[in-house]
Amino acid sequence: MEQAITRAELAATFRARRLVTVPEERLNPRVVHPLSRRFLSEVGLPVLPDFVYDPMDDLTNGLPSAVDTQDNLHMFDNLPESVESWVRLGLFHHEPVFLDGTTGALWELLGVAMVNSRIDRFARCLQALHQHRRGYARWSPGRVRQATTDRLMETFAAVDPEATTRPECYWNGALADREWS
Repeated sequence: MEQAITRAELAATFRARRLVTVPEERLNPRVVHPLSRRFLSEVGLPVLPDFVYDPMDDLTNGLPSAVDTQDNLHMFDNLPESVESWVRLGLFHHEPVFLDGTTGALWELLGVAMVNSRIDRFARCLQALHQHRRGYARWSPGRVRQATTDRLMETFAAVDPEATTRPECYWNGALADREWS
């Protein structure tokens, strides 16, 4: 299966020194999805100050399980059956994002919505967000923000139609009314 983005493409946007991988031997054993394991250990995710994605220490700690980090999991009755294999990838705009170690899908808890169907597609969306971040700056007029949102949603739909065509599409809410610099 071909990845949606390579390490070289991410490095061109974020710089290689800003990409963090998880060594195979440190990767949480709950992550059995082959593409996810390979992506995390060989490609990595960006770590930038003041960016919408913050892995905290989750990447360097090998990705803690959701069961160990989320005391409130029992409060959600509509979680996928595979929740036991979820690991925390960090925060996206201050909200936890989880990787399903079995299927490779990424989830958030508040709306129990799929963020992306694969981690490489999530990384491609992070790249697009970084490239268009000025469209969400505090000083950007509403029409610029809306145009940026429209462009990003087109990009996200092309990158990950499985996640963006769902009625509970995570990105619709995540891009609405945001200020990012």
